[in-house]
Amino acid sequence: MTVPDAVERVPFGTLDLVPGTRYTCDELLWALLIDSANDAAVTLAVNVAGSEAAFVRMMNAEARRLGLEGTHYRNSHGIDREDHYTTARDLCELGRVAMAGARFASYVRHRTHLFTFAETGEKVTLRSHNDFLSDFSWADGVKSGETRNAHFCLAASGAPRGERLVAALLGAVSRERRSEDAGAIMEWGAAQYTAWTMPAPGSVVALVWGPGGRRDLPLALVAGEAGASLPPGVEPWASVDRSLQLRSPLAPGAGLAFVTWRAGQRHLGTGVAYGSAGHVTAAAGDDAP
Repeated sequence: MTVPDAVERVPFGTLDLVPGTRYTCDELLWALLIDSANDAAVTLAVNVAGSEAAFVRMMNAEARRLGLEGTHYRNSHGIDREDHYTTARDLCELGRVAMAGARFASYVRHRTHLFTFAETGEKVTLRSHNDFLSDFSWADGVKSGETRNAHFCLAASGAPRGERLVAALLGAVSRERRSEDAGAIMEWGAAQYTAWTMPAPGSVVALVWGPGGRRDLPLALVAGEAGASLPPGVEPWASVDRSLQLRSPLAPGAGLAFVTWRAGQRHLGTGVAYGSAGHVTAAAGDDAP
């Protein structure tokens, strides 16, 4: 990608990239996401869309597609401008979508990057302004920012207790307070989740019926998540699938049914249930005959 003349109109927050020099998209993304280099943002925008204005139109179209109703862009780098705004809610949604991409996530979890200037070959270490990454061992993103009007802001990502959360903090009074408050928000959010653990092999999960009457049906083999953190109001539930091919009489320990746990549309785990002792001649299930 070629650095355009437009970078000379970026007022501050630049690496002083020289118009006409060339960089890979990868290097420009490192400069943007680690060092907040505004000239890297303009270079990416012009090379992708032909002009910064055209790229901003793409940004606003994507914001509408994602349902970011409180967001409108006027430039590619985020410097204060009239009618250029967003909300904490929209930043959380944008952060959630972005962190689902492995490539994006691989950039923003880093605190430094060795950058080489194309015109001189000079190497410099870019350092993230996001202290949140170093202040909390479980932090893995996303992006900090600061302008005169917005003050100190942060879209934060991390897994304080195993489940990734995304938070947004706007208008902090200092860089230090921004990180502290974001960590407190994330810790509070994680505390609202309920831990769920897959039942251990041998746990009674259903009942079977046969000539000998009702018998316990313990879990034999599990596959899926060993545990999960469930948000407030979400309860796990189990379903029994009796599609296994059964033969009568069943040998001790023969598989009788699949048991699947879900929370909403999320698959938590699946187990194979089997007869606990002796021969069972009836199909397995959790209903009375």
